[in-house]
Amino acid sequence: MDLEPHSYSDETAANLMRAARVGTSDIVARPAKGEFMRMSRLLEAGATGILYPRCSNAEEAREIVKWAKFAPQGKRGFDGSSGDNPYRFMDAREYTETANNETFIIAQLEEQSAIDQAEEICARLILQGSDLMGLKGLLQKLKEDAAPLGFTFND
Repeated sequence: MDLEPHSYSDETAANLMRAARVGTSDIVARPAKGEFMRMSRLLEAGATGILYPRCSNAEEAREIVKWAKFAPQGKRGFDGSSGDNPYRFMDAREYTETANNETFIIAQLEEQSAIDQAEEICARLILQGSDLMGLKGLLQKLKEDAAPLGFTFND
């Protein structure tokens, strides 16, 4: 659900997510750059992942995690009665642990300066040891895919 260029309200987005979750669909929401509070609302409404546009640096990646994850990994506010919980069917501890484990974050690196910092940005987004296994391969694939587009990586 791409909310960056579209004018969906949070209410419309929540209704669309509720409809999608009737089945087994995962919802990836894409807020506009810097819309951290909206990102949290989208997660509470039932988005299972965030596609964050134009992440510029490691500090911005840290902000994304802060707003997308509950403590101790982040500082996302706790509601626990929305579509993400779903509607209080889980106790608070189980809900926050499950949400932290299952909520995924994808940061789009769309500028050369961000691509040059890809390893530092990825390090801020990756929170579990098992995620580290694919990081080197992912960065190599990024380098290969970016080269024909004129982007280069600083090794």
